[in-house]
Amino acid sequence: MQTTRFSDIAYQRPDLAQLEASFRSLTEAFRQARTADGAIEAMRAVTALRNHTDTMATLVSIRHSLDTRDAFYDTENNFMDEAMPHIEGYLNDFFRALDETPFKEAISGVYGNHLFELIAVKLKTFRPEIVEDLQTENKLGSEYTKLLSGARIPFEGEERNLSQMGPFTQSKDRDMRRRAQKAVTAFFVENESEFDRIYDEAHDRFLGFGPDGNATLTVDESLHGDVERILGKTMRLNVGGYEERVLCYASSRPGDDTVALFTLSKCPGNC
Repeated sequence: MQTTRFSDIAYQRPDLAQLEASFRSLTEAFRQARTADGAIEAMRAVTALRNHTDTMATLVSIRHSLDTRDAFYDTENNFMDEAMPHIEGYLNDFFRALDETPFKEAISGVYGNHLFELIAVKLKTFRPEIVEDLQTENKLGSEYTKLLSGARIPFEGEERNLSQMGPFTQSKDRDMRRRAQKAVTAFFVENESEFDRIYDEAHDRFLGFGPDGNATLTVDESLHGDVERILGKTMRLNVGGYEERVLCYASSRPGDDTVALFTLSKCPGNC
């Protein structure tokens, strides 16, 4: 069996205009399908297009994270931060068509009923009006990643990044652990204003959710039943040893049924 090395996978920036045209064409083909087989064939074409796009986005994410100083992949990462919310919008149009299809029973026989549960959540968690919010979220996430990966901590005669400081902060030697932790802490103190800015901007964007910028998000207890049913009848998920609390938020702006679902690690009981 022939395998492909990760370094040999070619990257090509997706053409947004072409992607939009392709997604719209395939979505229309799905809507116009007169048989279940025709609808499933259109679904497979959408899946292939989505897989290719996701592969390109993943390549950028990994290669950018390996070296955030790489100018090419830094540019491509910025492009993806802007582009992916638009692509999510193209997919959302298809998901709506999928939710309305008369061939649900046949499609469920191929892909399972859980597909339509996921689609229902997708339709509740995206609106075209929040594309800018998602772009800002992506941008802030990238800035946070670059800030962490840019750490150059002088320790034991060398400049080290945060990962390289790990063995020292976990050393069996108590004095080594203390000095290493002080050096790591000094990095965060030195960059405190940047970390605060990123978190503050993310928080402000969260509070200004919605196209008019004055909506607020409030905990919606009524959503817990749906989330529990889809995620496994629990509001606390154990992921990699960390307890994750699933929160359900809905916009308080009249007429807006947009829902946001996310998790907070080790969330305090009153968060």
